[in-house]
Amino acid sequence: MGFEEIDALCRHIDQEIERQRPAVGERIEAIYRAYNRDFGIDWNDQSYFLTFLYLATRFRAPHSIIQTGTCCGHSAIAMALGLEDGGIDGTIDTIDPEPQAYGDGAVTRPVEIARQVARQSGHHHRIRFHRGYSVRAWDAGRIDLVNAPEGVLEQLAVPRSADLVVVDGDHTFPGAYWDLEYGARCLRPGGARLMITHDFKSIPTVRDAVRRWVRQRPGDVTLRVWGQYNGYALIGVAVP
Repeated sequence: MGFEEIDALCRHIDQEIERQRPAVGERIEAIYRAYNRDFGIDWNDQSYFLTFLYLATRFRAPHSIIQTGTCCGHSAIAMALGLEDGGIDGTIDTIDPEPQAYGDGAVTRPVEIARQVARQSGHHHRIRFHRGYSVRAWDAGRIDLVNAPEGVLEQLAVPRSADLVVVDGDHTFPGAYWDLEYGARCLRPGGARLMITHDFKSIPTVRDAVRRWVRQRPGDVTLRVWGQYNGYALIGVAVP
């Protein structure tokens, strides 16, 4: 994905995100309420990120998406809605070690919530859940490092079938760096070849990992940063 394509995506998102954000956020909240999961989204950063993913999915029409970091499934649902509204026959493989809770523990068994909502809302045919660590178990500051398989991204890289990779799992430097490295290996030759990383602005380890990974590939990747709120990095990977 070259700079012209990624710049076109950025322009599209800039033009549409404020207009689309209320409707996308309300649809996602309604889906969770309908299945007795009455907790709203954060209408600052999270609503922007979900709309960002929705718009990117519709615009780039990926047939295969890989995501690191499932949590409660809001991002996967946003992308599933983008696939559905765009008439795109696509799937989302989402990876999470499935700890009992994240962060302050306000929500327990978050990935089980994601599974239930995907199943009951009819998006289970689009969203495939993989229990495990994308690469290795590093991020002990955010979750309990539960006993779960490692190297899930490495396994998904074997067919090289992904068009879009979303990095939003392990937020340590090695976690983000190796999610990018193995995520790029998952990308399909001739596909959309796009990676999106959340928390580029707000978490220094993620930002440093993105910059290091991009610097090591001069001429092969295009980096654009959407700088509002927590910030998102868009990386177009041009190598065949």
